[in-house]
Amino acid sequence: MTLLLAMEISDKSKWDYLVPYRSVKRLLWKIHWPKTSTWLTYREQIGPYLKSLQMDPDQYIALAKTQDPQDLADTLYDHADTLTNGSKAVFKNAMWALLRHGGNVNMPTLENDYEVENETRSYTTDEIHRILGLLDNDLHKLLIYVAKDTGFRIRTILKLTYNHFRDELETRQDFVRVNLPRGFYTQSNKSASLTFIGPETIEQFNLCLQPHQKEITKTLEEIDPETKKEKKIKVIETFIPIDKEKPDEPIFRMRYSAAYDLITIALRKANINDDNVNPYRSFRMFYTNAFRLPNVNDYEIDALTGHHANNIILKHYFDKKGTDSIERLREIYQRAYPNLRVNVDKTTIQTQQTQEQKIKDLEHQVAELKGYYDNILKQISENAPLNAKEIAQARSQPTEYDQVNEGLKIAEKKLNLPPTLRPQLMEAFQMLPPELITKLTNGEELNAKDWIAILKIQAKAITTN
Repeated sequence: MTLLLAMEISDKSKWDYLVPYRSVKRLLWKIHWPKTSTWLTYREQIGPYLKSLQMDPDQYIALAKTQDPQDLADTLYDHADTLTNGSKAVFKNAMWALLRHGGNVNMPTLENDYEVENETRSYTTDEIHRILGLLDNDLHKLLIYVAKDTGFRIRTILKLTYNHFRDELETRQDFVRVNLPRGFYTQSNKSASLTFIGPETIEQFNLCLQPHQKEITKTLEEIDPETKKEKKIKVIETFIPIDKEKPDEPIFRMRYSAAYDLITIALRKANINDDNVNPYRSFRMFYTNAFRLPNVNDYEIDALTGHHANNIILKHYFDKKGTDSIERLREIYQRAYPNLRVNVDKTTIQTQQTQEQKIKDLEHQVAELKGYYDNILKQISENAPLNAKEIAQARSQPTEYDQVNEGLKIAEKKLNLPPTLRPQLMEAFQMLPPELITKLTNGEELNAKDWIAILKIQAKAITTN
């Protein structure tokens, strides 16, 4: 236990204050922290839940021991139902582990009902483009480019340094290998992929190596005589987002929670409200989908996506030379890269937006027209539109077209219909099939199928116009 307290917590989080509590120390001992990364996931579920209860871990365990375990489980299940599908199972696993291992509470068998239908989906190219457009910080944009180009999990991205890119970046390779050491591939599950970054990400990377300027507020030692406070002035500061002189420092100096919030906020602003979208895993899905190519074998796919790292990446790419070479993976990556591109020119975007607006306008017109038809049907069901005399008047017209037009003209006055409706109906009349025209001229009752046919014809007329 003493050794555990002396260990430095990596991947710092605001929930690290939980570690010194007795119940958490017991949990960490049981899950073999830090040899495994389980705690990094558990703390992100345990911390917020205990905060909502305004309790520390030991207080929660003390309370749990006074309750029936099944009642306690039901409370946790209820809370899990308020979480996203991807977080439900993690929350339940974390709380069961804390109660069982940290508090020796005899919890019932855990029921994990992860819903397959809500599996994470990939981002679309347009969604990634929109996310990038909402970010002002060049380093934040680089994080997104790296996520979609490498398929790395967020914890791997936050450990990246300039040294992992230096060699091929400085020799101006078209596709730069992310040169990670063996330690990134020693976990059989959730290891890094053996991958590259392409032209879009390289361009953003080079941008982050250039001097930037930002306005900051600087506090002076001098006291303002009016406010009696220290004077503050705005100054322009020059900085370089990625310092090549500190090649072993993390490129993205932020916590996991901050990186997660960065994308969550961007998704909300971009109006991407899909339960099947996971802020970072959806980038990984986008990356993985790009390698559905012919003439690529299974272990090459596994290497590029970080699966079975011990058996594939270390054995075939670190310990062996020959056909299983990095250059073969680079060639596959280059073939796949058109599927990873997200930048399109402004003209294309404007054209897409114009087309989308036209479709919305047409949908509105059709919906408006359907409203007119519904009103006609309602009034027809309540009152016969034409009496015998009016029908005779309409039939006295020389042509079928004139007969229908006269009938609609009379109905228009009686039913107080919009004056714009009759011309639209007459235009549609000319497109009607003969059997429907016969029904109209003979004053026969129209069924639902007839009205649907009229609606389709009028919608076609609108789109044609």
